[in-house]
Amino acid sequence: MIHPVHRPELTRTLVVLAFMAAGIAVAWLIPTVPQARGLADYLPLHLLLETVSIVVAALVFAIGWNSHGTGLPSNVLLLGCAFLAVALLDFSHALSFAGMPDYVTPSDPEKAIAFWLVARALAAVALLVVTIRPWRPFTRPASRFILLGAFLGFAVLAHVVVLWHPEVIPHTFVPGVGLTPFKVGAEYAVIAISLLAAAILWRRMRDPLPYNAAALFGAVCAMAMGEFLFTLYADVTDGFNLLGHVYKVICYLFIYGAIFVSTVERPYRQLRDSQGTLQATLDALPDLLFEMDLDGRVYDLNESSTELLAVPPGTTDGLTADDLFDAEAAGAVMAALTEARDTGGSRGRQYQLTSTQGRRWHELSVARKPAEPGQPPRYVVLSHDIDVRLRAEAELASSRDLLQAVIDTAPLRIFWKDRNLRYLGCNPAFARDAGLASPEQLIGMDEYGLGWRDQAELYRADDRRVIETGVPLLSYDEPQTTPDGSTIWLRTSKVALHDSTGATSGVLGIYEDITDRKRAEQALRRSEAALNVAQAIARVGSWHYDLAHHRFEGSAEALRMFGVAPGTPLDLDILASAIHPDDRDLTLLAARSGEPFDREFRVVVDGRTSWIHARVKVEVDPLDH
Repeated sequence: MIHPVHRPELTRTLVVLAFMAAGIAVAWLIPTVPQARGLADYLPLHLLLETVSIVVAALVFAIGWNSHGTGLPSNVLLLGCAFLAVALLDFSHALSFAGMPDYVTPSDPEKAIAFWLVARALAAVALLVVTIRPWRPFTRPASRFILLGAFLGFAVLAHVVVLWHPEVIPHTFVPGVGLTPFKVGAEYAVIAISLLAAAILWRRMRDPLPYNAAALFGAVCAMAMGEFLFTLYADVTDGFNLLGHVYKVICYLFIYGAIFVSTVERPYRQLRDSQGTLQATLDALPDLLFEMDLDGRVYDLNESSTELLAVPPGTTDGLTADDLFDAEAAGAVMAALTEARDTGGSRGRQYQLTSTQGRRWHELSVARKPAEPGQPPRYVVLSHDIDVRLRAEAELASSRDLLQAVIDTAPLRIFWKDRNLRYLGCNPAFARDAGLASPEQLIGMDEYGLGWRDQAELYRADDRRVIETGVPLLSYDEPQTTPDGSTIWLRTSKVALHDSTGATSGVLGIYEDITDRKRAEQALRRSEAALNVAQAIARVGSWHYDLAHHRFEGSAEALRMFGVAPGTPLDLDILASAIHPDDRDLTLLAARSGEPFDREFRVVVDGRTSWIHARVKVEVDPLDH
């Protein structure tokens, strides 16, 4: 299946080839009339056709040779150098034709045929090579001269052999008889090479190619047809010979078309496409785009500019910066143009522009446009709407300031580190704990350089755990050595930090100093222990009964009095089970009344009866509604 990119050109090529095939059929089927042999005017016609061929071959060389610096494939240069040699051989063939004056040596059919065969073989092999060889530029500039020298050397060698050593070439034509087997075989060899190249091209046209493969396909097919005609003639001036020369011209024109498209037409078409794409891109830009000179005169502007500045289409001629902008904006544009003249460019100048969208902030970028020698400089001016960006930056700065204020004034200590566990920042409270004058002094440090170096490994182990697992550590207590050598207690939480891609970038920590709370808890535990000892000595217990939630709490001595094991969940029924049956109802009634009471009752524990003197006081929680 031929790739769609080749189909239009290939269709035109196949039409031409079809007419050429029909021409061969007509020449084959129509008998050669006697008048067609030895046409009196064939010599000038032959010279005309050969001249056309030589000119076309020279054009192929001229285009190929001058394309070396454009990054085009080296096969273009190869074809050009090959056809320079072919043009020289065709020139010698034309001057050696029977009836022409002596060309170094006497002209005769065999001399002309020898130059012909060498030229045809060279052209066929060159076309086969460019069909097989990759279409890439030469890597070394000297390669073009080596290639040219090689083909010119081949042409010189062919001339030496044909002109001065013709005996080494087998006979190709016998007057009155026609072509020899060697000549016919040589023509069929050229045909075979051409058809092989055609088959390769046909197969390769299944894919897009960087050259005009359809034209090369037409060239090798036209060459094969022309060479077939040169196997048929009996006289050097008969119809087959004449038609073969016409087909050779067509072959050369195909080659010229392929080279011209690859080196001239295609680059210009790509340039037009590129210009169209660029213009569409410029028109699609939401920014203002101008071409201006140093006087502020406008030479061109994009579609967005005409819409935003309400410039009617077709009225841009003669406009200046003062016509398009208010005084403040025009002054900013002119200042940017002056800066671009002095420094080569201007960037970042901001100004307020009044347009159809209202008054908005814009930023200017100015670059000098390449100019022809002697022409005044012009500048490309881009005005980009940054109003949304400035508003976002202001909101971001406000949010950042608010966040910084929260961090700075929070009673908590806040810090954050990178993945290498080096501090990236902290709040002032943390800096004071570290014995530093400001948070900036902490940046880049680690625990080993701070007062709590004794706990460095403990802290860093927690940091690594959070970074590696992503699981936060929340509200856990840990010690810290202060710069003065004392130990305080912290309640710490740590969470992983993430970058914009979601990857873990560090750790954020928050802690509060709970040393006073810890001391109060320890004092409370000591007081409770002392109370329990005192109650055990005095054989006095204490209870707390929450009427609203029916919860009991009792001291160790109180639990012992009622025979309740420590840790047993308490309620009124459990305690009531230890009261003597005769005293139980009245005691429960007093307890459930919610009123103070003072009474004595008996308690039976392990079969032993004891008297208890209970005093109950009712307290109301002011926060309990």
